[in-house]
Amino acid sequence: MKTKLMKLTAVMCVVSLMSIAAMAQGSASANLSGVVKDPKNAVVANSTVTATNADKGIERSTSSTAEGAYQISNLPPGIYSVTATAPGFGKSTAKNVAVTVGQAATMNIQLPLNCNGNRHGAG
Repeated sequence: MKTKLMKLTAVMCVVSLMSIAAMAQGSASANLSGVVKDPKNAVVANSTVTATNADKGIERSTSSTAEGAYQISNLPPGIYSVTATAPGFGKSTAKNVAVTVGQAATMNIQLPLNCNGNRHGAG
C-alpha cells in the first residue's frame, strides 16, 4: 500500500512539473499586433507584415485582414525590424521594436503611397 502511494505521489509530481514547464514555455514569447492604414487612415487589407530579428535569425510574417488588422504571435523576446508592404503602396519599416516576455505589443502601421514616378493628385 505504501509503495502504491509513493508511486502515485511521484506521478503527480511529474505531471505537475510538466504542466509548469509547459506554462513557462507558453509565456516565454510575445505577440505583436496592430492595424495597417494608408495615408488617409483607410485600412489596408492583405498587406504583408514581417517581424525580423537579424541577431537571432528569426523572421515571422502574416497578412492583414479585410479590416487591416494583423497579429504575429509567439515572437521570442528581442529587438525586431517590422516591415509592411502591399500592392500600390511603398514599404514601411520600423526599426528597434522591442518585445518582451509575455507582452502583447500594439504597433499600428501607415503605408505611404507608391507613386512609381507617377504624379498622384495632379489634374
